[in-house]
Amino acid sequence: MDADGCRWLVHRGPLDVRLAKRRVRTADVMIIGEGAGDRLRCVPPEERDAAWASIKDRIDSDGLPSYQPYQFTSADGRELLYIEQTC
Repeated sequence: MDADGCRWLVHRGPLDVRLAKRRVRTADVMIIGEGAGDRLRCVPPEERDAAWASIKDRIDSDGLPSYQPYQFTSADGRELLYIEQTC
């Protein structure tokens, strides 16, 4: 449950790079969990392309940090893209 009281359910993940890239543009909410999810950074729509550019090559990589994207949905049909950083 988020700060606004919305309950998010995991829909699928980890996502492959192509699907994650599409979700960067279409998701209602995008959050990057930095520090293995200890710090949640909500990414506003105008900053998503830059955020994606900085992490896309590290999705599911062997190098550190790497990232794993997940898709969540809410009961009212909204979509959340959560990208967790692993160290």
